[in-house]
Amino acid sequence: MWHIALKSDCFKGRYFSWILLKSLNMLLRQNKIERHVLTF
Repeated sequence: MWHIALKSDCFKGRYFSWILLKSLNMLLRQNKIERHVLTF
């Protein structure tokens, strides 16, 4: 039982970090596009 909880917690952490990376990547891409629009 304890092992399962530990595993799920680890999975949640990995999933959360993945979502964070994805959203960060999207924000960076949007910033690049906005900067591109502003400069040209």
